[in-house]
Amino acid sequence: MKANGSRQKGDAFYDKRYIREFSKGKRAIEEWSWYPIWARACEWLIDIGAASLLDVGCGPGRGASVLASKMAELNRSIRYEGWDFSGYAIDRAKELCLDGEFVFRQCDVFEQQSDRWDGFDAYWFTEVLEHVDNDQKLLEMVPEGRAVFLSVPRFLCTGHVRKFDGIEDVAQRYLGRIAFRHIEQITKNHLVACGVRKGL
Repeated sequence: MKANGSRQKGDAFYDKRYIREFSKGKRAIEEWSWYPIWARACEWLIDIGAASLLDVGCGPGRGASVLASKMAELNRSIRYEGWDFSGYAIDRAKELCLDGEFVFRQCDVFEQQSDRWDGFDAYWFTEVLEHVDNDQKLLEMVPEGRAVFLSVPRFLCTGHVRKFDGIEDVAQRYLGRIAFRHIEQITKNHLVACGVRKGL
């Protein structure tokens, strides 16, 4: 694992990034390089039979949109809540996911009380842990015994504070917080892992 030497960015940085991204026009969900991550996260969620999900750092709701489509195909429902500190991203997520069971909140995830974190079967951290300085604290907020799915990049870019070279980096950094069931390199540039939050 390699650190970027920079500190995490604030909500204004991500608002500007998403505004720039959306100004380029709409793309099909399947065309995004992160689609395999969202698809695998959905497969995992369905496999474990989760009835509720907290999506931490949900961005503009693309992963949620994939999940909503998967649930509709299976004629199943799930209670979903997505958190992100970018107001622009949350607004776009609400436009993308009109399913009434999908709720999006603009908030600083580190400032949410433990009772806000409780009440979910599963937790997604897709492409978020590399953006925050205190990634360990973020995982600690997940209640003990709950299911966790995460994805991290193998590259550095603006906004990243670290990258992960391979599976071993993920295992070494988060083994104290997560009892991993599976870790894999899902694309050339991304790693995914799932497991259960350990007790301290």
